[in-house]
Amino acid sequence: MKPIKEMNKQIFHRNMLMAIGEVINSNIIDESKIQVIIKPILEEGKPLNSKDDIMRLILLSDKNIKDRRFNVQQAVELLASFEPFVPIWIDVSLYQIEANMAVILLETSLRCRKPSILRNVESGHPPFEVLLMIRQV
Repeated sequence: MKPIKEMNKQIFHRNMLMAIGEVINSNIIDESKIQVIIKPILEEGKPLNSKDDIMRLILLSDKNIKDRRFNVQQAVELLASFEPFVPIWIDVSLYQIEANMAVILLETSLRCRKPSILRNVESGHPPFEVLLMIRQV
């Protein structure tokens, strides 16, 4: 698969919605019925650069994300803060359904990278990979 050449908040948003659509098994997504939990994953032995450190220490710190739910747009703004650099991979799964609301879990790398080296290109919506199981935080 060819590496992607471009990433911005609009593409990131579209790709996130495609991944969420796979998780909830629907092509039509009402963003007002989606909540997002973001869980950063520190990858042992992987080098971090200054953008990664800002993601880890500020943007995705416990102070900013612990026990919080975001709407889709807020999650996009947070995770694509350094466009065109975005997390190298993000696993997407269903956390739970409650009161007609889908709660989506995004487990994300803290390593922000340029579009050409993002993972999950074969999914059609990099950097997102859909995990079809209910996950816990």
